[in-house]
Amino acid sequence: MKYYLNSIIDFIAYLNNSVVLKKEKKVYFKYDSGIVEGTANFFHFMWGYLLPSINEIIKLESDENPPNNRYDFFFDSRNEVMDKITKDLLNICGYNYQICQDQEIKSIKNLKHIKIPRWDTWIINYYYYYKKPSIYINKMLSFKWLIDSSILKRKIKMLRYKLFVRDKKVNSDFTESINLVKSKIDYLVEQGKKNGSLDKYINKYLLIKRSVPTTVGNNSKFGSAKRDLKGIDESLEYFKKNNIAIEVFEPGKYGIIEQIRVFKNCKGIIGIRGSEFSNILWLKPSSKVILIESPDIGGPSPAVKLSQILNLNYIEINSQDTVKPKLDPHLIINYLN
Repeated sequence: MKYYLNSIIDFIAYLNNSVVLKKEKKVYFKYDSGIVEGTANFFHFMWGYLLPSINEIIKLESDENPPNNRYDFFFDSRNEVMDKITKDLLNICGYNYQICQDQEIKSIKNLKHIKIPRWDTWIINYYYYYKKPSIYINKMLSFKWLIDSSILKRKIKMLRYKLFVRDKKVNSDFTESINLVKSKIDYLVEQGKKNGSLDKYINKYLLIKRSVPTTVGNNSKFGSAKRDLKGIDESLEYFKKNNIAIEVFEPGKYGIIEQIRVFKNCKGIIGIRGSEFSNILWLKPSSKVILIESPDIGGPSPAVKLSQILNLNYIEINSQDTVKPKLDPHLIINYLN
């Protein structure tokens, strides 16, 4: 009798862990559109939606011990470029997913909604809310937002982030989450198929070239149309004559997986402020990040806070009065040496 009882118990345990009894869960990662910045921009898309979404998936998977559910993940469609990035990253992670329009999401039943925390907003506003609170107070006292209800709503939401960034535990958890996502994707990219043409960037500095803009999200003011670094080719010759291991790299010509592979194997990057610096996440600790600041943006670059979190050697150069400055290789070489 005892033998039969143990056999029944073993059989039930087997069924509980088998595909037969696995439950399907549908999870929708909702973009938090209540914050000002949109996801047509690569930085805001990656750090305000896709990377924190992957972090949520990692947390869901870690809660399953042993895993007894099959998840289907649903993502907001942003635009053709960002949807391609989503597919590439989720494919390499091996997730079951769909990218949907708003109307499609509304028609799906039994869908769990998760509003994704805006890492991008936290990174940007860390400077205002934590380092320079007086700047934040002056912004809050401006008259315009008092008479505009849409601005008022955004200001109220921003107050959450003021409290958020002053929480040391949140700061620590945030850093841990970033490194967790980085480690997972780093490993998967390393295991994936290699592109031999990218080997020339290994252990080299990357001189970042911005791409000619295309119409993205009904706005063509991206890439080199917005900010650009002149004199790249001439500077490259000077660097190589002085035995600097460096190559020009144009991220916009490559898919996200190839970009990750290049950044994770280089020595550091040099470029004018732009969304290309979103990829410093993949750099090795202590890599150099030389950012040429642009006068068209009031606040500091997100690369400042990211470099602190990722233990990168951040150097900032002021381009003074132009958004399309000429690169000074003599100045840059001093920082490289």
